[in-house]
Amino acid sequence: MKPNPTLNAIHNSLWMRSAMAAGLMIIGLTLINATKIHRFTPLSYSVFLFPYLIYFLLLYLGYRTALGKQRHRWLGYGLIILAVLTVYTVVKFYFYGLVPQFMDGFSAPWLPAHKPVLISKIIGGLLFFVAIYLTDYLTWERYYTGLKFRQAEMQIKNISNVQLLSGHFLGNVYDLLKPRSKRIRSRSLVFFQYVSNKIANPTVLVPLAEEWAYTKILISYSSNRNFKIEGEELMDKKLLNRSVPTLTIMTWIENAVKYSADDPHEWIEVKWIKVSEGIQLQIHNRVAAADVKKGTGKGLELVNRLFESMENQLIELEYTVVYQEYFIVKLTFKNQ
Repeated sequence: MKPNPTLNAIHNSLWMRSAMAAGLMIIGLTLINATKIHRFTPLSYSVFLFPYLIYFLLLYLGYRTALGKQRHRWLGYGLIILAVLTVYTVVKFYFYGLVPQFMDGFSAPWLPAHKPVLISKIIGGLLFFVAIYLTDYLTWERYYTGLKFRQAEMQIKNISNVQLLSGHFLGNVYDLLKPRSKRIRSRSLVFFQYVSNKIANPTVLVPLAEEWAYTKILISYSSNRNFKIEGEELMDKKLLNRSVPTLTIMTWIENAVKYSADDPHEWIEVKWIKVSEGIQLQIHNRVAAADVKKGTGKGLELVNRLFESMENQLIELEYTVVYQEYFIVKLTFKNQ
């Protein structure tokens, strides 16, 4: 169940989405004015539509930006507020000041009695816009996100358990996300697509910054365990540019989740600390004694092999079992 290229192109293109929404707005506005359409010429109707179209696109841009990347949301909200605050003044000037200078008889001279009528029309127009935005959000977004989420589910089911991250584990993460809000599920699609792409080529090296960013996303999705992250301030630019095999840190997180107790009082600790050789990542979790030996399963065996080839890059991997109860991963980035 794979969205075709046309659907992907429409979903990812702001201009295509806005053009489709604007077309829907123009059709709706024409139907609303069907009983008066005979009074217009093609030119005068275009002039009539112009402010509706401009404000619709401005508000649509604000709406899409507000739903987009976190750092750009303030811009989206700013556009929406600007449009709402200026609409009365601009529309009044356009219909009663600007257009009559070029088109005789387009509108009557402004009178105070026109104000409540104009305000009522503006409010009606804005509510009409909101109805279209809601249609876009609740139908298109829901349909496309649902389609992509089902596609991710199929990809997860096809992942072999001998890979770095097991399909069973990703299936559990998927199940945890399934009842969450549409926005969270939509964002998780990027994560699942990233993992699927990397699983196909597990020997790829990626910057630590990339691996760590996706590891934190995985941790945020593993809401059935308690995590404690410490020492991120030690991760300077030089360290973040170091290379690691893809999905390896996430594999340790999977291992910790899989073998740690489902106990609200237990924590999986992920710590960056300074050691004499450099900076060390430690992943520390408590496991049942019977499960300690299982902590080096197929996924970790593959991780070991990947790191064995990186000794010349001054990276050292060590597993420690303490008191037959705690399993600790130690990944040391030695000073270069």
